[in-house]
Amino acid sequence: MLLNKVEQIVSKNLNVIRREVNKVPIGNYSYSTNLGGIWVSEEDDYFYLSTSTLTYIEIGDKDYPYTTFEKQTLYDNGEESPPIKNDPITVNGVTIGYSNVLGYLHLPDFLMTQLLIKGIDVKAVTKEVIVLFKEGVATVYKHYSDVVTPYYVFESDFNYNYEYADTLAQVIGVFDVYKRGLLNTEGLSEEEKKRREKRALYYLFFPYVSLIVYKYLRSTLFPLHTYQLVTKVSQILTKDGKDVIGFYTDDTLTKLQGLADTLRQKIILK
Repeated sequence: MLLNKVEQIVSKNLNVIRREVNKVPIGNYSYSTNLGGIWVSEEDDYFYLSTSTLTYIEIGDKDYPYTTFEKQTLYDNGEESPPIKNDPITVNGVTIGYSNVLGYLHLPDFLMTQLLIKGIDVKAVTKEVIVLFKEGVATVYKHYSDVVTPYYVFESDFNYNYEYADTLAQVIGVFDVYKRGLLNTEGLSEEEKKRREKRALYYLFFPYVSLIVYKYLRSTLFPLHTYQLVTKVSQILTKDGKDVIGFYTDDTLTKLQGLADTLRQKIILK
C-alpha cells in the first residue's frame, strides 16, 4: 500500500515537535462533529473538494464549521480563482477561527474532526488564541506568543486505518494534480512532459506525507524540511506515483468521486 511505503521514508526523517505557550482562558463554547462524505464540487466554474466531515463550534445561536484557514484558492485546469475568504468567527472582538463557507476539504480540519470523534482532544493554535476541543466543549484561551502559521496539536498518539487513510490521500493528491492541469501532457515537448510529471508527483504525494507527518509529530505544524521530504518521497516512489496518476488520465472526476464515495461515514483512524 502506497501510504505504508511513504511512512517508511518519512518516519526516518522526523523529530518530535511539542509546543506550549502561556495562555489565559476567556470562554467556553459547545462544539459538535459530523461524519459525512466527500464530493467534487464547483464554485463559479472552479472545482474543489468539499466535505461534510466537519467540526461545528456554537457561538450564540449559530453553529459555524470551524477552520483555521482564512481563505482558499480554487483552480480550473491550473487557473486560479480569486481567493475565497472565510467568515471570521469572533468572540468579544477576538477572532478565534473562521467559518468554512464552502465546506472546503482541508486535510488538517478533516483529521481534527476524525480525532474528536474518536475521543482525542485537539488544540487549535492561531495568532491570537488557542482553542482546546475536549468532550464537546471548546475552551478559548488568549495567548501572547508569536504564531505565524495556525496549526493543530493532537493530545494523544493515534494510528490510521491504512486502507481508508490511503484512499483519502489518493483522492486529495490526484485531485490536486488534476486541478492544476497536470494530467494532460498531450502535444507537449518531452522536456515539458518531464517537468509536469515532476510537479504532478509532488502534488500527489503531499497529502500522503502530510498524514505521516501529522501522525509522528501529533501536530499539523510542518517542520521546514517537510517540503524536501515530499520531493524525496516522489523521487523514491516515482513508479508507484506514476501508476496512480496513470489510472486517472481519463474520466478523472468520475473515478475520483467513485473513490471518494467509499469513504462516506468512514473513520480513517483505528
